[in-house]
Amino acid sequence: MAHYGLSHPYISKLDVKTGTYSDGFKCGTAVGTDVDPQYGEAKVYGDNKLVIDHSEFKFANVKLQVTQLPLKAANVMFGHTVDEATSKVVYKDSDTANFVGYGFYASEIDDDGEKKYIAAVLPKVKFKDTADSYETKGENITFKTPSLTGVASSDKDGEWRVKQWFKTEDEAIAFIKDYLNITE
Repeated sequence: MAHYGLSHPYISKLDVKTGTYSDGFKCGTAVGTDVDPQYGEAKVYGDNKLVIDHSEFKFANVKLQVTQLPLKAANVMFGHTVDEATSKVVYKDSDTANFVGYGFYASEIDDDGEKKYIAAVLPKVKFKDTADSYETKGENITFKTPSLTGVASSDKDGEWRVKQWFKTEDEAIAFIKDYLNITE
């Protein structure tokens, strides 16, 4: 299937010991995302031919680009102190990023023209804080949007990615929110 129309990135803090999620939120408006799995590989040759070709999942590089990061992201994802009343974020050298669950959905269309929605959840991701980039306004306006990178790894059940297809956007969103324990 061909996919297009990335939408609704959700983040929820993961308690690694219990495997439960909390403090979930919609993480801005999706611009792009990449999930690039990496594998450990081994080959064994015998009698002049390949006898064993084995690979195992190691981790996945993850990139998330949004139009704007909500203030809540600074605390839930990166452990920074946030005062939402004043829109103040304090970054300390002792802050540590948290493991989170990351979910999103995209539209897909099959060869017969049938449209479906694929919901994807990465149960255990640790993102790195964003780099800030600013540019003066010249003859043309250039927007800069936050781009996060992280690493997805297997959770306590050995799962690193879960996908499910739905007939409607609402079903895809409900799946993600239910998986990540988001009640908003």
